[in-house]
Amino acid sequence: MQTLAASLERVRPLEEPAKILVADDSSSTRSLIRDLLVLEGHEVVVAENGVQALERAAETHPDLIMLDIVMPEMDGFLACKHLKGDEETQSTPVVLVTSLQDTEDRKKGLEMGADDFISKPFSRYELCARVANLIQGKRRRDQLIEAEELRTRMITMVAHDLKNFLYGIVLHVENIEKAGDPKGTVKKSLKSILSGGEQMQVLVSNLLQFHQLEEGRLTLELGRVNLESMVASCIEEASERAKRRTFVKNGIFPDVTGDAARIRQILNNLLTNAVKYSPNGGPISVTGTGAAESATISVEDQGMGVADVDKNDLFQPFYRSKDPRVMALPGTGLGLSIVRVLVELHGGKIRHSDPPSGKGAIFSFTLPLAKGE
Repeated sequence: MQTLAASLERVRPLEEPAKILVADDSSSTRSLIRDLLVLEGHEVVVAENGVQALERAAETHPDLIMLDIVMPEMDGFLACKHLKGDEETQSTPVVLVTSLQDTEDRKKGLEMGADDFISKPFSRYELCARVANLIQGKRRRDQLIEAEELRTRMITMVAHDLKNFLYGIVLHVENIEKAGDPKGTVKKSLKSILSGGEQMQVLVSNLLQFHQLEEGRLTLELGRVNLESMVASCIEEASERAKRRTFVKNGIFPDVTGDAARIRQILNNLLTNAVKYSPNGGPISVTGTGAAESATISVEDQGMGVADVDKNDLFQPFYRSKDPRVMALPGTGLGLSIVRVLVELHGGKIRHSDPPSGKGAIFSFTLPLAKGE
């Protein structure tokens, strides 16, 4: 015998499925709502009462919660109040499902924080439309919150870094004015001014490129790239900038399809990071491997590594490490996020891993092989 979900057509084309928690003490009502929502492509979690609903919400983090008002142990009103009072679930839309038409019940539901109501018996179209509207609204709000958080991080980071750079420049200019340079003070100050200016240039350049990437205005000039030659060139340039470091090239580097300038930028960024985050030295290796459809390039250092608290956010824009050792080093918080987007624009992937020794970091990315490889 076919289930209800199997026998009905979908109300509307599915875009992004959601996880929905349905709490009702009636097994037949739970099954009906579940089947209708599964038909729309959603994942459904069920509960038999308000207490179970709170437990399931904490465990599964649903995108929307449907509560029957009349349930044993804890009714829908009280469950809604608890959900809206919990920081983890207060922004999750709650729909109260009831057979009651009393205005007072709706008023009480609103006072408890309910986002919408649906009355039994409900139509399939009404149920799915209300669910879709609430989920879409929540996702828009989440996007706005995320954008605002990103803007705040950007402003804070830019203001902080530019303030530090400018303070250093002013300080060294004052030293130049005061000193007759008996001990090479002027030369040291000029070197520091130059370094500060270069860091400001990197910051501005990264901001402009990040804006291009965010707006989707950066296009790739694809062609065949001699990866062997490019890696050798990037290592040579890195050796010139960090004369006390040892760079090692291992493996094979087959030709790839990509934008040569952007691939060079990816390599230079990862090599620069490897130098910066291994202040005590140690060799930096670049290893290449080839597979059926892609080449993998790995840059490994023996530096301070990546703290566990930072691993999930490494490639997020404007993210700055919580590790005090890393916080003391200059940075824009944009380098790795730009690298990630550039790699993904090429159809590749980038990831971080810990070396077997447990010391340092490995960043590996893939690029598509050139045709004929």
